[in-house]
Amino acid sequence: MKTSKQTLVAAVVLSSALALSGNAATAAATHKAAAPPQVMYKDIVRPNGQKRSDAVYQADVNACYQQTGGSVYLPDSAAMKKCMLGDGFQFVWQRGFGSGSGAAVASSSGSSDYDYTPPPDTSASDAISWANQQAANQALQQAADDDALQVEEMNESNAAVAAQNALAEDMTNQYMMNEVNSR
Repeated sequence: MKTSKQTLVAAVVLSSALALSGNAATAAATHKAAAPPQVMYKDIVRPNGQKRSDAVYQADVNACYQQTGGSVYLPDSAAMKKCMLGDGFQFVWQRGFGSGSGAAVASSSGSSDYDYTPPPDTSASDAISWANQQAANQALQQAADDDALQVEEMNESNAAVAAQNALAEDMTNQYMMNEVNSR
């Protein structure tokens, strides 16, 4: 079984090789044609006035998708938007769903503290960056899964050792009681 670090290194090497290969432009063009729809949420928590990390955002997105049964390939539902709002991220816009018009759908919240500007079209370098980010995210998820499995295995091992220790202690106590009673 690969360690988490080995999995992460393999993913980074693979994505770097793709970006540096002669087929990078082809990969980017292929990605652009099959790019997933885009959704934007605004961080409304902003601890100490700073935007929270992308890792925090992605963890909340993944948790909300799992909770609501959503997908990056489907428009975010009201339940998804409510879940994200509960995590401190307000829906702003989404695009790339439906007929391929590319039009962005803005939030109906009318928030006056946010100037709505749809994102620019995805370029080839953005496509490579997206592919690299996806590979890194998958590697991180695999590393987290591997770590969780290792923790589970350690917990099971610790439970087995604890049971053996308890049995040994019971046997020792029983032996000592027999020795005391036989005198």
